[in-house]
Amino acid sequence: IRGLAEHLSRTEAKFYGASWCPHCTEQKELFGESARRLPYVECSPAGPNSRQASVCNDAGIKSYPTWIINGERYTGTQNLNALAQYSKYQHDGGKP
Repeated sequence: IRGLAEHLSRTEAKFYGASWCPHCTEQKELFGESARRLPYVECSPAGPNSRQASVCNDAGIKSYPTWIINGERYTGTQNLNALAQYSKYQHDGGKP
C-alpha cells in the first residue's frame, strides 16, 4: 500500500477532497498509515459552507473524492486495485 501511495505521488496523480467528506475519509482509510503519502489536495480548507479552493476550481473539481491520474478523471472512492490499474502501478505480487 505504501508503494502505491508513493507511486501515485511520483506520477503526479492528484486526489482532490475535503476534510469533512466521508468518502474522502474512507478513501484515506484504505491506505491506512500510508495515507499521508498520498498526493492529496484539500478543496475545502475553511469548511463545508465555504468557497472551494481555487486550485480545485481550476482543476474543474465538482465532487469529492476526485482523482486525476494520467489525465483521466475518476470520481468517488476508488479501490486500491483500480488505483493501481489507472496509474499503471507494478507491484511485486500481493496487495497493491
